[in-house]
Parts: sequence; C-alpha cells; structure tokens
Amino acid sequence: MQYSFKRQTQYKEFQQFLDIKPHKLLQPSQTRWLSLISVVKRVLEQYEALKLYFQNESFNQIDASESIHNNLQNPMNKYYLEFLEYVLPVFTDLNKEFQSESPKIYAIYDRMLAVYKTILSCYINNTYLSKTDVTTLQYRNPEHYVLLNEVYCGPKAAILFQENTLSDGDKHNFQLTCLGFYVEAAHQLYKRFPFNAEDVKTLKLFKFLNPKLIKTTSSLGPAANFYRKDIDLLSLEREWRLLQNSDFNEDAADYISFWKNICNQIRCDNTAVYPELSKFVNLVLTLPHSSASVERIFSAVSLNKSKIRNRLSATTLTGILHSKRLINSDNKSCFDYKIPVTVTNKHNNNMYSSE
Repeated sequence: MQYSFKRQTQYKEFQQFLDIKPHKLLQPSQTRWLSLISVVKRVLEQYEALKLYFQNESFNQIDASESIHNNLQNPMNKYYLEFLEYVLPVFTDLNKEFQSESPKIYAIYDRMLAVYKTILSCYINNTYLSKTDVTTLQYRNPEHYVLLNEVYCGPKAAILFQENTLSDGDKHNFQLTCLGFYVEAAHQLYKRFPFNAEDVKTLKLFKFLNPKLIKTTSSLGPAANFYRKDIDLLSLEREWRLLQNSDFNEDAADYISFWKNICNQIRCDNTAVYPELSKFVNLVLTLPHSSASVERIFSAVSLNKSKIRNRLSATTLTGILHSKRLINSDNKSCFDYKIPVTVTNKHNNNMYSSE
C-alpha cells in the first residue's frame, strides 16, 4: 500500500467515525530498534480503524488489501501484538540505561541480572530458578521449563486465557511462540553479557559507589587491585574505614553529587580528607558503561559538518560541540541560556587581541 495523501485522508474518516485519535502510523527503524514498541502501541491504538479501512479497500480490490484485512480479522495477530506490548519495554528500559550520559558502571550488573531473571521467571521453574546460580543456570534446557500452559505471556493474555475464548490449538501455538521468544531473549542477553565471565564479574566490585552499600562493603582491596599501580592500597583502606565511621547521607539520590561532596572534604590545614579514595572513585567513574555517548558525538559531527558545510574547520566544529554540551548541561535551550561574564570577556579578548 502506498502511503499517499489520498489514503491518509480516507483513513482519517474511519478514525473520526470510531472516535480514535488522528495519529499517523509509525514505521520501525532499522537502526533504532527502540522504536518498535512505539510502532506496536500505535498499531494497537489504531487497530479497529485499520480493520475498517482495509475492509473498505478489499471491497475495491486495492493492491494487497484483502490479505491485510484477513490478517487483521484474525484475532491471534492482535494477541501477539499485545504480548509484544508487554515484553518489549523490559528491553527498551534496559537499553535506555546504557544510553545514559551519567556513569552507570556500578549499577549495570544488577540491572542486567534483574532483566535476565525477569525473562527467566516467565518460563523457568521457580524452584530451579531460586536455587540455582544465574551463572550456571541452564536456560535452554526444557527439563527446567514450566508446563506450556503455565508460560506467562502478559496480563492481557492471562485475562484472555481465563475467558476461554481461544481454541486449544490456538492457545498452544500462542504459548509455544511466546516460549520461543523468551528462550531466544534469554540467550541473546547472556551472549552479550556472560555473567560467569571474569571481566563481567568485576562489575560487581564497583557496587561500593552506591551510598547505601558503603557500610556493608568491608574492603576496597579487590576492586582497587586493578589500579594497584596508581593507588596506594594501604592509604585507600584507611580512608575507606574512616568514611564508614563518618556521618554521611546513605539515602542520597544523586550518587555523583554524593561522591563529589565526599571528595571535596578538607581538613583544617586545607588538605583533602580522602585523597586516595577520591582518586580511586574518579578512576572508576571514568569507565564507560556503553559507547552511546561517543556515538552521539559522531552523530553531532555528521549533522554539523555536512556536504553543504564541508569546509568547516576542526576548531569551529569543536567549538560548536563544546557549546552544545555546555548548554545541555544546564537543561536549557540556546535562547534562554545566560552566558557567563567570564566567557564573554574571554571572547572579547581573543577577538580584539593582535596575534
């Protein structure tokens, strides 16, 4: 079906008839798979209008309208979309964590583990899941699966099964497909984040960055061992013990601000209270949890240095990128950003000074 203005106008008539919001249909992106959940939700929102539209088009024998209409009439297609509406946000929310600009190195292991167990809990026997170490759990062994009719397919599917509106064959195929989705999802998660790998296990050592876990972390030695050439381990341990016995806000929501305040504490003689701990924390926070922030810079470069502006110098491009980052850091737009006096003075000095 061609996405023409005429057909859009015709489709709006069906939206108005059913009192559905006049939203356009979305298309999934090949490079931004996070858009898939938005596409699924939009199709479900417009489902009844789509059925009427393609029913009308099939009467007129337009292109493949009859085939599309038949698929829309099949209730199983809507049930699969509702299943995706339930399960896809589990992955999109996780992906958003990896796209965060703030350091997330201390939280990545727990977030991945929570998502992994969430998927496993939908089809793995609860007794086996609760008693087995996640690093050795056999997620593709059918012996540990729940019965097929116990596979959890989302709340809407649970209501559907309770109403007994599906035939036994359709219900069996639906749950079998959902089971296959879960098994493949667990496999892809484990393949990208092998919990038993030594470098992945190392991420658990950085949980000390969470203010709530400071008093329960007995030693920083295992984590600091990776930086033993740059850190004085004895001084680090003394400072860590000192911090544990000091007063601090364990419920701090912004852990970056929390550690900034800790690192900025000074004694009466104007020396730092936690010099080695500050150095170690800064080293850990420089570890990237993903490449999303770097990819954004490449995208920004491509948007600014285009075919039309191909002679843009590296100095000017760097200035544009720094300016954009400076404005975004205060959550302001370019038209309401107040330029500091120090910046304008430096600009004027550079402009009018002779080389």
